[in-house]
Amino acid sequence: EAAGSFMSAPFDRSLTGELAGPADQDWSDYTPIPGSPYVDPTIDINVGDLFRARELRETYVGIGVSHRSGVFGSSRLFNSVNGGSNYLYLFVWKFPPLALQLYPLLLFGSVIGSFLLVGPLQQRFGKRETAAVAAVIGMICWVTPLTLRHFGLWWPDGSIPSLGGMFVATFFSNMFSVIAGIALSSMVADVVEASEEQTGRRSEGTFAAGAFFAAKCSTGVGIFITGFLLSYAGMPSGATPGAVAPDIIDRLAMTYAACVFVLAILVVLIIRRFPITREGHEARLALLAQADKADPDAVGHHP
Repeated sequence: EAAGSFMSAPFDRSLTGELAGPADQDWSDYTPIPGSPYVDPTIDINVGDLFRARELRETYVGIGVSHRSGVFGSSRLFNSVNGGSNYLYLFVWKFPPLALQLYPLLLFGSVIGSFLLVGPLQQRFGKRETAAVAAVIGMICWVTPLTLRHFGLWWPDGSIPSLGGMFVATFFSNMFSVIAGIALSSMVADVVEASEEQTGRRSEGTFAAGAFFAAKCSTGVGIFITGFLLSYAGMPSGATPGAVAPDIIDRLAMTYAACVFVLAILVVLIIRRFPITREGHEARLALLAQADKADPDAVGHHP
C-alpha cells in the first residue's frame, strides 16, 4: 500500500481497499508471511542529519510495510468480504489491467506531493488547521467523482476520460489525506511534551502505541463496515466485474460516499477541539528546556 491508509490519515483506506476480491482470484493456496499480521516494519531517516541541514532536523522520511492480506486473507463477512482487490476500482470504475498497474505509481506520486507540501502548510497555517482543511479537501476530491457519476455528470465507466478524471481526483484526494495524517501524527507528538509538563515523564511509547492501536481498530471497523455496505447494496456473492446490475453498483458507490462524508466531518470536528497551539507548544518546550538545564540528571523533568 504505497500511500498508507486513507482513514488512518485520517480515514482508513480499509473502508475503500479491503473489500472482497473478484471471484476469479483464487486465495485457497495463499499463505501469509509468518508474523505479517502483527508486524509493520518501518525505516525512518532524519532528513536534517542526512543533508546536514539544521532547519530540517525535525523532518523524517521513511518507508513502512503493512501486510494486511495476512490479516484478512481468510476472513469473510456477510459472505462477501475477503482480503484483496477493491470493488470500487473493478466494479464501479472498471479499471483495466493497465490502470491497476499504474495506480500504485499514482499513489506514490501523491505521497511525494504530500511530503513536499505538509511542511509549508503547517508552517503557514498550523497543524490543527492543516489537518482539518486537508481532511475536507481529501474527502471532497474522493467523493466528487462518485457523486457526479450518480447524477449522470461523469464520463462512462471504464472510458479513458473517466479513468483520467478518477486518477486526477485520487491523486489530490490521497495527497491531502496523507497531509492530514502527517499533521495528525505530528499533533500526537506535541501531546508528549504537554504530558511531560504535567507529569514530569516522557511517554512517547505510550502515545505511539495508543495511536497504532487506534489505527488497527479503525481498520477492523472499516472491514466490518465494508461487509455491511456490500450486504446493504445487494452485491451478490461471487460477483464478477461487469456482471452486476447497475443499480446495485450505484447503491454501493453512493452509500460508501455517504460514509466517507460523515466520517470526514466527524474527524474534522474532533480535530478542531485539539487545544495545543504553536505558541503554547513553543512556550512549553522552552519551559522543559529550562527544567532540563536546572537538573540535567533528573529522571523526569516536571517544571
